[in-house]
Amino acid sequence: MTAHGISEEELHAFIDGELSPADMRRVEAIVNASPELQEQVELFTADKALIHDIYAPLIEHPLPIAVLEALERTRPRRAFFRFPSWRLPASAVAVATLLVVGFLAYPNLIGMGGDPLIAEALAAQNGELRTEQSVSPAALAMAQDRIAEDTLAKPVKVPNLEKAGYVLKGIAVFAKAKSEHSLQARYENASGRSFVVYMRSSAGPDRFDMHQRGKTQICVWQNDDLSVVMTGDMSAREMLKVANLTYSDLNF
Repeated sequence: MTAHGISEEELHAFIDGELSPADMRRVEAIVNASPELQEQVELFTADKALIHDIYAPLIEHPLPIAVLEALERTRPRRAFFRFPSWRLPASAVAVATLLVVGFLAYPNLIGMGGDPLIAEALAAQNGELRTEQSVSPAALAMAQDRIAEDTLAKPVKVPNLEKAGYVLKGIAVFAKAKSEHSLQARYENASGRSFVVYMRSSAGPDRFDMHQRGKTQICVWQNDDLSVVMTGDMSAREMLKVANLTYSDLNF
């Protein structure tokens, strides 16, 4: 129960429009009278929208074979009663999808398990990859997107993260092999905290996952054309927000 006489569950139900009309009016009046609750509602709403943007496309994907096989193994061989025929609403499908994604991603949330893509991105940060080109902020000007396109041979844009409080401080181009290049963009916020975006040609199938290494959050986004590893010393919530802005501004 909050100091304003409503529970967090009730606040979420208010945001989702699941309260009765009378309770909606009551909670709305309490929220409108409290700047603190108004800010909390804005944060919850933003988080809900972010989760939807990230996971909604997965609804269209078939379940992985391993999950289907696990469901088949656990299915009862004999039913004592029959459920009526019905269709799951979209919200239930979304929740089911999130549960499956959470089940599959949980090992990735607690450890990196020797992930080669993450290891490569961290090696770039630690100066273990051969630097072919290093570009300072003064030399970037309007050339940053051209550098990204030339390096990755794709119409990719270097993200502008100023809305999240991060300013581009430099770009480095790495050469792992003669025809294999990658790019790292380093950002800083007003307090000097770094946020690093490592980009290369795709290293595998579609993925989106988060990992933690000490205080550092690591977020991986990948499709058929591009692999992106984002790292920063921040909370998981802030990483999701900055990663979403990065993804949106890649223009790819």
